[in-house]
Amino acid sequence: VDHVRRKLFCDLARELHQTSDHVARAQQRIERMQADAAELERKNASHCAELQADKRLNHVIKGRCGSAISAVETFNQLLGPYLKADLPEEMANLLVAPLAHLREAIEWCHRRQVFVQIEEMTYVSRHTPVEIN
Repeated sequence: VDHVRRKLFCDLARELHQTSDHVARAQQRIERMQADAAELERKNASHCAELQADKRLNHVIKGRCGSAISAVETFNQLLGPYLKADLPEEMANLLVAPLAHLREAIEWCHRRQVFVQIEEMTYVSRHTPVEIN
């Protein structure tokens, strides 16, 4: 009887030890998963902040480019009365080329916003009638 009790006790002790090991490993996995989840939340918050900053930056860039376009166009219009002759073509192009570059920068900022909206699944297309001459 003592031998049976001793064997049962040893078996129970071994099972308890194995269970303790399983519990400890499970606890470690839970802690790692919680740490991973916290890191993912931190990265997601950082990514969201970067997206918001990018949206603001795009808005500022488009506004500054638009202001620069207006300034160059106004300068070009006001320049005429002060000239005795038209500007040589090369010089006129020096005023026109930056306008094209600024408009292109605005267009790329707009495209980027569209790409972000497509990725976020927030893009909404709108049917707009266009008059073709």
